[in-house]
Amino acid sequence: LTITPGARYENARMDYDDGITGFTNENTSREWLPGLTVGFQASDDWYVYANAQKSLRPPQVTQIVKEGQVGAELAWNYETGVRYTPWDGLRVDMGLY
Repeated sequence: LTITPGARYENARMDYDDGITGFTNENTSREWLPGLTVGFQASDDWYVYANAQKSLRPPQVTQIVKEGQVGAELAWNYETGVRYTPWDGLRVDMGLY
């Protein structure tokens, strides 16, 4: 059994400057994004795993222009699957998101 925790820090800053109208705006998204993977080598050929990761999607420039300060979209992503290696040089991955 292997347990692999992880963390990522995301700092996304966008500046908008319209050279025609003079309109300027900025938006910053800062977030710690944790994750965890658990895996098990069931046999020489089979590996089973599951993971959960938090993700961030910063706002798009069009949102900043229209709406001003906009928060990032945060989501939890989940995956489970198996890896089958019947012989060297061939591996089959099957995952469910």
